[in-house]
Amino acid sequence: MGYCTTADVQALRPQLTLTTVSKPSLADVEVAIGQVSDHINGIMAGLSILVPLNVTVSPIAYGYVKACVQWAVAGLMEDQQRAGVSRTSDGQVQNDYYSQYLDCIKAITEKPLILADALQATGAAAQRKIESFFTHNPTDDVEQGMVPKMRDTSAANRFSIRQEF
Repeated sequence: MGYCTTADVQALRPQLTLTTVSKPSLADVEVAIGQVSDHINGIMAGLSILVPLNVTVSPIAYGYVKACVQWAVAGLMEDQQRAGVSRTSDGQVQNDYYSQYLDCIKAITEKPLILADALQATGAAAQRKIESFFTHNPTDDVEQGMVPKMRDTSAANRFSIRQEF
C-alpha cells in the first residue's frame, strides 16, 4: 500500500504527463511509490510505530509521510528526466525533491514525535530494543571476587587525579 497516488506525484511534476509510454511510466511511478512507502514503513516499524499508517486514525502522521513519499518519487522522476535539476557550485547535480525526502527521513528518525498521532505498536513489535552482551550479562566484565572490593569505600582511592600546570 502506497501513501500517495500517481496523481499526487504528477502534481509536483506538472511539466510531465505520466502515461504508459512516458519516461518514467505510470507503472514505474507506482512501483516507486510502493518501494518508498515500504522503506518508510520499515523505519517507522523500527521506532515501534504501527504500520501502515491509517489516514483516519493518524491524519497528521499520514499527511507527513504522504508528503515524504511524494518528494521521494518526484525526486526519482527528476533524476530520470534531468529536467529541473540544478547544479551546485562544485558541479554536483542537486535534486531538490530528493533532498526534501532525505530531510524528512532524518526528521522521522531523530524526532519521532513528528508522527505524534501515529499508533504505537504493541506486543512483539513494540518489544524491539537494542541488546548487547552486557544487557544479558551485566556483571560479566567484573571478576567474581572484585565486586566487594569495588564497593568498599574504606579502602584507599583506586584512582588519583594528577594536576599539572
